[in-house]
Amino acid sequence: MAGERSCAAFLLQLGLRSIAAGNTAAARARFEQCQAELEQQVEAGQQQQAAGAGTDNQPAGGSGPADVLLLCRLGAVRGCLGDCCRAEGDAEGTLAHYQESVRLLQAAGDDAEATQALSVALNKVGELRHLQGDLAAAAEQYAAALRLRRALLAARQRQWAGEGSGEPREGGSGAAAAAAGEEAGAGSEACCSAALDLAASCLKLSGARAGLGESGEAEALLTEAEALLQGLDAPGQLAAQPERLRRKQASLAQFAAMMQRQRQQQQVLDKRQ
Repeated sequence: MAGERSCAAFLLQLGLRSIAAGNTAAARARFEQCQAELEQQVEAGQQQQAAGAGTDNQPAGGSGPADVLLLCRLGAVRGCLGDCCRAEGDAEGTLAHYQESVRLLQAAGDDAEATQALSVALNKVGELRHLQGDLAAAAEQYAAALRLRRALLAARQRQWAGEGSGEPREGGSGAAAAAAGEEAGAGSEACCSAALDLAASCLKLSGARAGLGESGEAEALLTEAEALLQGLDAPGQLAAQPERLRRKQASLAQFAAMMQRQRQQQQVLDKRQ
């Protein structure tokens, strides 16, 4: 919603600034107001769709880009409300908001933005279950997020391959070549970000599987995460990416190394026993 001049966008920005400053009470109030604004927009859209259903202007059933966008935004705001509850120690409220966020994002369909947001929401539910000690439920949520992120990475790679195919554009001007280069760079960044998200999901699920005693799958997931991170660390691959992605790669690589050390220590203990 960046750059959008609307009441909902303004309230969301206020809420995000409040939660960043640690004022969860103010953040919750702003997010609830934002949610109410978005729900009114959804209701108005549904009424308009119902009024025009079956006409030439509006076919019955289905959802358009505006509906998907609103569902994505509502899902994000419910996730933010869950974050407020989590900061306040309200586990029941946190879970309720996160689960509603998942429901809304699932309703948005196969939109790439919605799918990415859904993977985050599923991981949040998984983390909450993990903290509650329910590793089986946590693993189920992590696995669902992992499947989504595998598909997202594959889609990003296919898109990047098409953009970077080197096929000449009509006119062959310098401006066209520059535009092609910008598209390829954006594709590379999107692929890098998707690969990092997938590596993070592998590490989350690996930890849960290890806790459940499923050492074989845990090791395979850890190996997959390490391969993804090492692939990004190839010469020139990560250097061209934004600093936030470089920091994320370094942080995940450090966490993966720690998990590998723990696994090796456990193997030594198992042998001694």
